[in-house]
Amino acid sequence: MVLYRLSGNTCVTRFGFSLSKKIGKAVVRNRVKRILKEICRIHADWFEEGYDYIIIPKRNSGKESFYTFKEEMFKLSRKIMKIRK
Repeated sequence: MVLYRLSGNTCVTRFGFSLSKKIGKAVVRNRVKRILKEICRIHADWFEEGYDYIIIPKRNSGKESFYTFKEEMFKLSRKIMKIRK
């Protein structure tokens, strides 16, 4: 998974998701998108306010579970916080 952080013009944290057809068919891509949205909603405190985040899952991520995505997202959010500070 790839996580980009861009400075936003508002004090609201926004998330964007970009899923390739290489992940799978529409049903699989929508499932992955729903999982990622839920993780971002539940764990909004992992992300700094006022920024826009773009999340791009890699190939074969359609087979992963919720907890695998959650662990990966946690690692990426911690890594991006260390880089920016």
